[in-house]
Amino acid sequence: MYCSKCGANNSDKNNNCSNCGKPLIESVKALGGFMYCSKCGANNSDKNNNCSNCGKLLIESVKAQGSDVGVSSIIPYKNVPALAGYYLGVFSIIPCFPLGIAALVLGLKGLKKVKENPELKGKAHALVGIIVGGFFGLIWTISTIIWLIMLLK
Repeated sequence: MYCSKCGANNSDKNNNCSNCGKPLIESVKALGGFMYCSKCGANNSDKNNNCSNCGKLLIESVKAQGSDVGVSSIIPYKNVPALAGYYLGVFSIIPCFPLGIAALVLGLKGLKKVKENPELKGKAHALVGIIVGGFFGLIWTISTIIWLIMLLK
């Protein structure tokens, strides 16, 4: 099978490209304006639906995934730490400092997962968890400390 990203020829037993590491699934649209056919390795415009050399359908995996393609680009359900960090960050506006701290930690874990696997979605969700959760976690922690100091006086 040919890699749809770099065009390298790989064994059908490989799960990832031996050249660039991209998961070897049926051909999908590439970001660079062109892609390689997984059957014959021919370079094709990303506007083509079929390979210009062998006629193989170039968008099979997108059709196989169905509506998952659109949903996963909006809601990164495969990156649970980023998604949980996002929601905890949003809810950390409610005065409860552990939510903000948890959002910060989970946002960092989600961002790490995105860096390890760039095709995994959730970078924006992780950043919201880090920024919003960190900010409100800090605010509520400082407020709690000030409240305790005033209570003890």
